[in-house]
Amino acid sequence: MRYRDMTIRKVIEQLQKVGSHIIHCRNGAKIYLTSMNDDDQTMSRYKTINGKRICRNIYCFVSQENGVNKIPELEKYCLKHESCGYIFDEDNYIIPERVMNLLISFNGGIDEYQTLSVPYYMMVDTMSMFEDD
Repeated sequence: MRYRDMTIRKVIEQLQKVGSHIIHCRNGAKIYLTSMNDDDQTMSRYKTINGKRICRNIYCFVSQENGVNKIPELEKYCLKHESCGYIFDEDNYIIPERVMNLLISFNGGIDEYQTLSVPYYMMVDTMSMFEDD
């Protein structure tokens, strides 16, 4: 399976294996996953797949540095709410999976080298340094 065909859920599973939390898109946009542990996400709905509890929403920070192409639907999921007494940075979101997949596609798809390969190689290099005693 090619990474650009992967859903956000599959990418999160791969990122958890290599200890990373940044999704790099092909146009240079970065999406920082602020919580990949499904048990930490108290403001999310859940679904069960193969007996595993999965969050329906993704907590993230969308970096504006590299010109991310925002979709209009994204503003509904911004965490900037003065009415509830909390004021968060306007780039923090709780996004449903389907909207996150759309956001990634709108930004050119996942740059699999930056997102998964670089953290994997860094992890393997670090492990090999500790084994070379």
